[in-house]
Amino acid sequence: MDFFLAILLGVLQGLLEFLPVSSSGHLVILERLSSYGIPALTFHVFLHAGTMAAIIITLRHDAAKIAAESFRRNSGLFSTLGSILNRGGEKRPASYQKTAKTNYSRLSSMIGTAMIPTAAVGLILRRSAVQASGSLFFSGIGFLVTGIFLLVTDKVAPGSTVPRDVPLQFAWLFGLINGIAVLPGVSSTAVILCAGIFAGFNRKTAIRFTFLLSVPTVAAALLLELAAGIRGGIFTPHVLGCCLLGMLAAAVSGTLAMNTFVRLLRRSRFIHFAYYCFAAGTAAVMIGYYLP
Repeated sequence: MDFFLAILLGVLQGLLEFLPVSSSGHLVILERLSSYGIPALTFHVFLHAGTMAAIIITLRHDAAKIAAESFRRNSGLFSTLGSILNRGGEKRPASYQKTAKTNYSRLSSMIGTAMIPTAAVGLILRRSAVQASGSLFFSGIGFLVTGIFLLVTDKVAPGSTVPRDVPLQFAWLFGLINGIAVLPGVSSTAVILCAGIFAGFNRKTAIRFTFLLSVPTVAAALLLELAAGIRGGIFTPHVLGCCLLGMLAAAVSGTLAMNTFVRLLRRSRFIHFAYYCFAAGTAAVMIGYYLP
């Protein structure tokens, strides 16, 4: 891979990450056709780190409030634990009962809880994801799965539920679905957005939750791939340069495009994205089946 291709793929990642059509699936198609010579999953994670930066920049106020609530909640839990130990197991103090009473507190709790099944499923599927990242056929299957999610969700009317009214148990479902999205072609934006709609969120809330949940997920995946790459000795100066340039291009293009695509996502029917995924998935499956 040359630096120009790395930048081009980064721009593509930044444009597609905020639409429910699987940016990773498109990257696999381009990789298979161009054979860019870098471990696909590692390069894809760097590109997702770029769009993670775009999310933090664009949703910085939400991200800051969730981070503050997470810090407050964890501090409160340690304080509560100390109180319980000092009181010999008496009833929890009133301050504990106020945890997760606001929307941002509940979002913080849901994101933290969802990371547990996401990490478990992601680790289980990592080897499969590495293999599938070089396969047009399996990426095409992922596109078809994404299309099914979108088609079903298009029939569901968005609700008006606010985060603080959603049972925390839903976070486990969000986490499981998010973990499956490690497979190329399965759009994390699509599946979490669909899960949010089924949980009763309106589109605006579902979209924000989808992108905010991706931040710790991508951060964890980046650390994992960095560790694996360092152990495997794959980070030559050229490879690292391509990864960093692609990440920067994804961050810039994602920051510029995110608000526009979020507005498009709020107004468009999911069925249009589903048809695109079905077309892309069918083409990828057929080409992958016959391409040696």
